[in-house]
Amino acid sequence: MKIQQYDASLSSADYATFGVLLTIPMLMGVYFAFKDRKDVTAKQYFFGGKEMNPIAVGISTAVTSISAITMIGYPVEVYLVGTAFYWAMGGILAAVVVSYIYYVPFFNNLQLDTVYTYLGLRYSVFTRRMVAGMVVINEIFYMGSIIYIPSLAINAVTPLPITTSIALIGVICTFYTTLGGMNAVVWTDVVQSLLMIAASLTVFVIGSNSVGGLESLSAAVKRGERDTFFKFGDFDVSSRKHPVALVIGEFFVFTQYLGFTQAIYQRLLSCRNVRQSKNAILAYFFPAMCIITLSIANGLLLYAYYEGCDPVQYKLIQRRDQALPLLALMEFSKILPGLAGAFVAAVFSGSLSTLSSGLNGYAMVFVEDFCPMFFPRMGQKMKVFVGKLSALVLGTIVTVMAFGISKAQGNIFMLMRQVSGSIVGSILGIYLLGIFTPWTNSAGAITGAVTGYMFMIWIFYGSNFLPHRPPRVPLLPTSVALCPARNYTVGNTTILPEVITTTNATFTIEQIDDGYSFAETMYSINFHYYVLIGCSVTMIVGLVVSFLTGHQKGRDADPKLFMPILSNQKLPQTVIAFFRFGVPHEANRLDRDTKENSLDKHELEPLKDELI
Repeated sequence: MKIQQYDASLSSADYATFGVLLTIPMLMGVYFAFKDRKDVTAKQYFFGGKEMNPIAVGISTAVTSISAITMIGYPVEVYLVGTAFYWAMGGILAAVVVSYIYYVPFFNNLQLDTVYTYLGLRYSVFTRRMVAGMVVINEIFYMGSIIYIPSLAINAVTPLPITTSIALIGVICTFYTTLGGMNAVVWTDVVQSLLMIAASLTVFVIGSNSVGGLESLSAAVKRGERDTFFKFGDFDVSSRKHPVALVIGEFFVFTQYLGFTQAIYQRLLSCRNVRQSKNAILAYFFPAMCIITLSIANGLLLYAYYEGCDPVQYKLIQRRDQALPLLALMEFSKILPGLAGAFVAAVFSGSLSTLSSGLNGYAMVFVEDFCPMFFPRMGQKMKVFVGKLSALVLGTIVTVMAFGISKAQGNIFMLMRQVSGSIVGSILGIYLLGIFTPWTNSAGAITGAVTGYMFMIWIFYGSNFLPHRPPRVPLLPTSVALCPARNYTVGNTTILPEVITTTNATFTIEQIDDGYSFAETMYSINFHYYVLIGCSVTMIVGLVVSFLTGHQKGRDADPKLFMPILSNQKLPQTVIAFFRFGVPHEANRLDRDTKENSLDKHELEPLKDELI
């Protein structure tokens, strides 16, 4: 990397571009608030009247699930683990297929207001509210991270303090989400997705040209040992760069996200029917893969660009999350006025998309899952009012959380996955038990979820706050051997020559092969396995406790709340019957109940109407 004297600031053209692009979501919020002013119903505000365009919903789902975490966090992880990260796309593809086959038709058939209502039907109202509370806690941290990411980007390239950026993001997003509801969220996401793709592609094209083209980039990747795509040897649970870890990690993260997250669930049910919801999942895949592919490519570009002069070790930046924004500013400012401002706005937009989805989705959770405890007969206008108030309050809480996250150590992708993985694994487990097994009862579900959650919190706490030995498989080496030994400035910071007076230019962690206790092994485990471990503990404990406390028999299970793992009619009937575990088909269940209990047909309405 050839570093030149540079003042990290935006030009007036950059600020103008930045301002114009961020005005769009606010105007869209005002527009949809005005457009839907006469249709004041929860269905319109939270589900867009269930008339949303499936392609728009798919694109919105894509930018909701990837956001600035992908644009900035993925490149940093690729910088550290190399081309092996491409395997993560396989895990995401598998998660999309599972969601398409199982979860989209399953929840479309139920047509519940929130994804947590299912837990009330399947287990108990307490289970429903317990899990909803756990998720809200996780989402507050996650959305706080989403605010923090663009704040880092802005701070890396402008004199604007991180605290000011956090406040700005929180205010803008809360404003247009509270006003416009689902319509504003989805259609703003469509515009923002185009900006995100254009920005990521521009960074790669201009950055590749700066390092000498694709051949030079590829050569740098090989010199830096970043060509790890086919390195399957030395499997270890502590390795962040092993292909198996990346496939498993992204599969379980995105399975939970696409299947059981309120923000995604709400989007998919805003379509007219199950066919359009499935089309939305297909529409999700292409923009998502496009942005992820570009983000991985930008991670390789990061290494080529900073080869021999790691920007963190050289004190060029404070955190690795600032590396890509700095690269963009240094290169964009040479090309065209306003281009750097557009990049910052793109990162900003990615965060606005995810944050707005969360605010809208979890406002719905508060209205449907918690408010009925105190106000069981809320009218439509009151639901919309409480929903808007909830979005406003939640936006404020999330903004405050972002201030706390700004003080954390470590790159944000790793920290976000650790905290999220500590919680969502148990949540995924409780849903899988409910949908695919008829035996799990409420006691088993609650005990399993709490046990899985506490087990993962122990691992998270130990890995971050307790002394333990380093991972057996270290990250790839970085170097400051090629850093220039002269003064230069970046923003208000002067970099002095003495920062590279080290005799050991390459920094690695000594590899240790044995002597690990069980606790040390768990503390050093790769965070990609967190969701899998939490899910497995939850399911095992849940099934054991269910059988010990009187499990539900398959023939007594409600077929509407169960889905067999295999049900293709081309399979032998014995195979289909085996995977139903004794659960009758819905028609058979209704017929049997009618004969046994002589129920009136009105008593056979979906159980969801009985829950408050």
